[in-house]
Amino acid sequence: MSIAFGFHPLALVLALLLAGVLTWWTYRRTTPPISSARRATLIGLRWLSLSLVLLLLAEPVIRTVLRSTQTPILAILLDTSRSLSDAVHPGQDYSTALTATVARVADAAGDAEIRTFTFGADVREWAPESDTIAFDGGRTDITAALEDVRSRLVGQPLRGIVLVSDGRYNTGSNPLYAAERYSVPIYTVVVGDTATYRDLRIENIATNEIGYVDREMPVQITLHANGYGGMAARVHLTGSNIAARDTTVVLPPDEAEIRFYLTMTPSTEGFQRFEAAVDALDGERTTANNRTTFSARILRRKLSILFLAAGPSPDVAAVREMLQADPDMEVHARTQKSGFEWYEGAPPPSSLDRFDLVILAGYPGRQADSAVLDAVAASGKPVLFLLDRTTDLRLVREKLGQVLPVSVQTMRQGFIDASAVESAEGRTHPILNISGDLERLPPLSYSSSRWTATPDARTLATVSVRGVPLDEPLLVVRSRSGTRSAAILGAGIWRWRNVPTDLSDLDRVFPELLTNLLQWIATKSDDRPVRVRPNEELFDGGDAVRFTGEVYNESLEPMGDASLLLSVTDPAGSTLEYRMESLGAGTYSRGLGRLPQGTYRYRAVAAKDGVILGADSGQFAVGELLLEFQDSQADPDLMRGIARRSGGEFVHFAELASLRNEVFEDASLETEQIEEESQLALRRFLPILFVIVVLLSAEWIIRKRSGMV
Repeated sequence: MSIAFGFHPLALVLALLLAGVLTWWTYRRTTPPISSARRATLIGLRWLSLSLVLLLLAEPVIRTVLRSTQTPILAILLDTSRSLSDAVHPGQDYSTALTATVARVADAAGDAEIRTFTFGADVREWAPESDTIAFDGGRTDITAALEDVRSRLVGQPLRGIVLVSDGRYNTGSNPLYAAERYSVPIYTVVVGDTATYRDLRIENIATNEIGYVDREMPVQITLHANGYGGMAARVHLTGSNIAARDTTVVLPPDEAEIRFYLTMTPSTEGFQRFEAAVDALDGERTTANNRTTFSARILRRKLSILFLAAGPSPDVAAVREMLQADPDMEVHARTQKSGFEWYEGAPPPSSLDRFDLVILAGYPGRQADSAVLDAVAASGKPVLFLLDRTTDLRLVREKLGQVLPVSVQTMRQGFIDASAVESAEGRTHPILNISGDLERLPPLSYSSSRWTATPDARTLATVSVRGVPLDEPLLVVRSRSGTRSAAILGAGIWRWRNVPTDLSDLDRVFPELLTNLLQWIATKSDDRPVRVRPNEELFDGGDAVRFTGEVYNESLEPMGDASLLLSVTDPAGSTLEYRMESLGAGTYSRGLGRLPQGTYRYRAVAAKDGVILGADSGQFAVGELLLEFQDSQADPDLMRGIARRSGGEFVHFAELASLRNEVFEDASLETEQIEEESQLALRRFLPILFVIVVLLSAEWIIRKRSGMV
């Protein structure tokens, strides 16, 4: 410890002496006279306070140096992905060899503290004396492992990393780029076999994420073959809801890939898992990479539509013709003739459960059946309403008030020609994502009645009459309680279907508009109070399964204080329950760890105070642990590049027995002496100011009690 002043200490001493002389001279005679003891006390108090003031004016700084030793850290990062489960070290298995590796590195690292980590898809700290090595990593992400270790040891004296791996990464970015930016050298040890063996594997599967029932899906399969040139391989494509398909391919010479297609036709809808496999050939090193799983969501493509028309008309003919020409739409038409008679013979069915949506083409007319209207209103099915000159607006208001996105405020006779005008909201809505300008289409016959959109509806198009824009709805849509509806309030829509020759560039506008309308209406809006889903629909084997969820009240406001119970049923039918953790703001999460291969069903139920708020359910699948076996050959070039770019050294696994301290000479692994200097400026030390105040106060009190002025 040392002390320094703002000016020479001798000047401080002289100032203190002068302060003492002045203080003595001040109190040599007093009025009234006081005792010698009291005089000495006053002189001491005055001199001490002046001395402290002079000391602060001298700006003294106390310097303290603390000395300590710092032990450097050398981290060992061991690749324990599944592809290395059969790696062999001469005379022992890989697990035993890794334990010996840690001991050998620790011996060569001198005084350094050894921190050991294992990694596959994630990083875990490993204690060689107590933990066993589990080769269960379904993925290898070297870059993430390097970054994870650096973040764990931030602020600590990390001097280097020993990376033991085969150099094969199948997840994350190229570790060479991470090595260039690394702050300490990386010493790489390559393990595994660098020899080339005969092998046949499925390299890649490419297909659509979404397919449709009873429609062929092409599946592109890529085979990688080495050493089987000219031989035939049998490839199979299987799944629970498809007919098995297979084919025979002739493998290319040398080491090469061959791509070919198989097709599958799903027979049921839902999330489904499929498998592609190639028969094993003689001499393969491993057959674990001869198959792979993939998934697709299968939808029921065809829309089942109940088409109700008030009577024959050009509008009905135009719309019905477009619907029946689309192979993805199944149209059940009923056109009213008179009273209870229909041109198609049979009346509309009493139950609308088998239909996806209802189109009201001018319906209801004056002779509409109230029972049919009641069935439409009670069905909860999506509805597209197309106004016609024969539409009975009284029945629309009485029977369909809760079904349509518009209501009739004032009923008037007559129609006027009006053109469509896109609203600001309509320009960004997917329904109007069409190939032409809606406003260039021929005018429609717009009802003189007064229409009003419901509060929760959106007006996508209004009208203009003779070029004057009117704030009157033409195309209106609504989503309420998970059900959607739409209305086009212009008759003569056949004009949009049969545009004149000078507008031939618009002949696709109305078909596209109608298709977009039907697809939007048939899609259920997601206003569920409980929404729970896995992070993936198909997890690779060995990946941890995690669920996220959201809970809302009836006003769709997030609820973070609900109890969310997740039930997961495995392929054997056994069910396990998990309580999801609230993350706040209505968001929940739960990790299930690694699960065996198969298709799982789940159901989540949210409750609060014993009251069920809602539920959600679905499926997910876990594939086989195959990614690690796609390429089991070690890559020493990558490991050598990591070492070179980070300033480290590269060695082979077999060379560890002769590992020398010189390998780590650039890592500064010797114990360091650390000196930390601290400074204390007394003028900023508040207790001294407090002492000065106390001394001056004591002097003033004694003077007053002695009767001095």
